[in-house]
Amino acid sequence: MQFWTKDDGFIGGLYKVVAISALIFGVWAYFNTVHPVFEKESELLTSKLELKQLKEKGLNLSKEVSQRESELSELKQKLLLEREQLEHVQRFAERKAEESQILEEKIGFLNHSLANTRKESVRTIISGVLDDISREYLEKYIAEKYHGKKSNFDLKTYTLNMASERLKKATKGGVEHAAFSVLKLFAEEKLEDGINDYQPIFDVILFAQFNEAALLITNSNTPAP
Repeated sequence: MQFWTKDDGFIGGLYKVVAISALIFGVWAYFNTVHPVFEKESELLTSKLELKQLKEKGLNLSKEVSQRESELSELKQKLLLEREQLEHVQRFAERKAEESQILEEKIGFLNHSLANTRKESVRTIISGVLDDISREYLEKYIAEKYHGKKSNFDLKTYTLNMASERLKKATKGGVEHAAFSVLKLFAEEKLEDGINDYQPIFDVILFAQFNEAALLITNSNTPAP
């Protein structure tokens, strides 16, 4: 197919030239006006998308930082609590050491008063029992305070059970039998039900020294084994 023929004449040829020029101008105008706008819009859309992604990434980083700060704060609180518990345990140990020292001084004084008598042997046995009772109480106290184990310690019940059990094994009329008899009598007469402490048991020493019924037991004429 020929673009230019002899029959076209001047006007026909002119039309064809104008058509070709318009086509060329249209193509040129598209690539120099419309197409750059599309490219700019595409670049702008891409930039907006990248900006949105950066904002989301920044938001995620901000959330992660907040989470780390919260975890750090919890760890600090936990460390502070553990330090307070450690200080409490240390103060408790110091207080118990002071109480033990006072009790040792008290027992030492009573040892001197009861020296060279049958009461001294009884008191010595009772003192050993007091150590067992106080140790049992402290173990249950620590287990409840720091390990969540409920303490069912009852001073009167524990003392009566211990005294009754050891009386079965002791020789009647001997110092051990006298000591546990005093302990049992003291628990029955002086201790109330439900005492969750060990300190009242130390009054048994004075009880054994001054209580009239206890003196009858400890001054038994039956010779010691």
